[in-house]
This record gives sequence, C-alpha cells and structure tokens, in this order.
Amino acid sequence: MQIIKPIFLTLALALGGCIPAAQADDPAITVCEEIIKLGLVAPKTYERVTASVDGLLVHVSYDAMNPAGVPLRNAKSCVFAQRNDGLFGLSPAWVSAGVNERLDELRDMKVKAAGLPTYDERFSTMNAIDAEAAQISKTMRENLALHMDYEMIATGLNIYPIQPASTNLNSADINTK
Repeated sequence: MQIIKPIFLTLALALGGCIPAAQADDPAITVCEEIIKLGLVAPKTYERVTASVDGLLVHVSYDAMNPAGVPLRNAKSCVFAQRNDGLFGLSPAWVSAGVNERLDELRDMKVKAAGLPTYDERFSTMNAIDAEAAQISKTMRENLALHMDYEMIATGLNIYPIQPASTNLNSADINTK
C-alpha cells in the first residue's frame, strides 16, 4: 500500500494540471463563485463541482450545506456583458428580466377592468393590478440594490472588471448562436 499512495498522488497531481484554464483560473468563474457564496447560509462549505464559460454565461455547480447542515448539490449561472470600454462586467439585465412583458399584461388587464359592469368590480380589480405593479417595482429596486452589492464585491476581488485577455468570456459567441 505504501507504493500505491505516492503513485496515486503523483498521478492526481499530474492530471490536476490538465484542467482547462476556464475551469481553474478564469476570473469570471471566480466572480460568479463569490456571488454564489453571498447567498449561502454556510459559505465556507462551498465546494465547486464543475464550472464552465459559455459565451457570456458562467455556469457553476457546487456542493454546500443547507440550513439543516445537509450537504446539497446546486447550480447557478452568472451573466456577464461586455462594457463600452471592452471589459467584461456583471450584466444588469437580470434586474428587469421579464418586467416589461408583465407590465404590458397589467396594462391590458387595466383596459379590460375598465369595462367591468360595476364600480366595485372595477375598483377591486384596479387595486389588485396596482398592488402587483407596486410589487414588481419593489422587486426591481431590490434586484438593482443586489446588483450594486454584487458589483462592489466583484470590484473588491482586484480582477474586476475582467480583462478580455484573461477570460474565456466571449460576446462573439452570443451573436453566432
């Protein structure tokens, strides 16, 4: 058994050097991992399982403890965007994803509600629509604040914004898919 351990260790070290840079050293993955850890109950239990860069998306699967102390596997993605200066940063697109479509639906509902036969029906329907619109607005403000927190965390890593030469992020991939 003594001979097998050194051989296994040497083999593991040799194979470890074969991990693609996108999975080991890409700053976009590092930024995404730090953001993931912000949302964990026990960030010190975070352990990457896989990570990949696909265009402007970073996909990470990981193991971490849940509040009950049970290790769970999870996966998250981070979206990046190429800025006007050519550097990559976190995309703020998720802050308002789907919002315009939902607000359009609410406007259509208001038009229909205006045709309801009684004042009470119109009033209660309009109030429900306004309450949902207010909730959407609140969620967008919370998401924007969260995005700004993510930006500050990422900036503190001293690898952000990300230089194109140091990452496998590629905005050209998006245009060809």
